Amino acid sequence: MPFPFLPTWRTEAVTGISADFLRRQGIDLLMLDFDNTIVPYTTDVPTAEVIAWFRMMNASDVPLCVVSNSRNSRVKKFCAAYGLDCITHAKKPFPKGRLLRMPK
Repeated sequence: MPFPFLPTWRTEAVTGISADFLRRQGIDLLMLDFDNTIVPYTTDVPTAEVIAWFRMMNASDVPLCVVSNSRNSRVKKFCAAYGLDCITHAKKPFPKGRLLRMPK
């Protein structure tokens, strides 16, 4: 049964999401888009705030997974650098993609 991807909550930046908040909502995995969510489309360099957020989330029990339609290796390199799992070639919104687990 399909379900709509309509937001229940909203934040101005990804750094506004805490592991505590996610756990209280019963969420045990956070999937993120890459471009214009984690970094602007024009760069692969996260802000200091995003790097600190990655550290906080990686220390929590709520894993992060980047989901990108990109076929470019930049997403895989970025995720490897910050200890994030990723799915590339995701073909969003279709249900196929390639899962890459990054070594911790």
